[in-house]
Amino acid sequence: MRLFGLFNTPYKEDYKPKPFSSKFVRHLPGWYSQKHPDEDFAETFAVWLKPDSDWKKRYEDTPALTKLLYIERIAKEYGNKSAVVTEETLDAPIEELNYTLVDWYDTSDEPKKKINLPVTFNEDLKILFPSPIGGSGQSVTIFLNNKRYKLSQEINNWTGIEREIIEDLIDELAKRAEILSLKIDPLKIEEATISVTAFITTLVMNYLFTDNFVKL
Repeated sequence: MRLFGLFNTPYKEDYKPKPFSSKFVRHLPGWYSQKHPDEDFAETFAVWLKPDSDWKKRYEDTPALTKLLYIERIAKEYGNKSAVVTEETLDAPIEELNYTLVDWYDTSDEPKKKINLPVTFNEDLKILFPSPIGGSGQSVTIFLNNKRYKLSQEINNWTGIEREIIEDLIDELAKRAEILSLKIDPLKIEEATISVTAFITTLVMNYLFTDNFVKL
């Protein structure tokens, strides 16, 4: 508990990580080890267990190294001992599971987070995607939809914000771009990708620290 925290802390799906914190190992993307002491322990164990991870060098002079050394010590102490078998009933035996993770997530009754962006964001989108010379070009809405998966994946990886929230934000921007009939020069796709990534990441970091994309 001293190293990882209280394991009886309520488990919340919506957690707010501290990107790049040296107190935690990096294993799964999105700073997942920061979600709960259970996950911190599990992720630390996974890094310790991974062959050739070179964790002593990688986490040298960080608080995370103390956790890894603890895992190594207890693994040596208990690794060759027989597991303590309990008489507890399994919560859900694997044989009784008849649906996929996708099915389970689809049954979630958690309300969809509303994206509140001021109307001034329309002007920001016009700056991000200036009208191509001649007025022709690719639809910005199609551009954002095509980049939706990759953008949400990368931004989640480095900020820890849920992909669903990031994708909802991208959807909102795509809707506004459609209303504004914004187009993008096909020769400037790479430039636009960099700009919109920085734009969305800034909004997401606002959300991380203030619970809002924009402080209205």
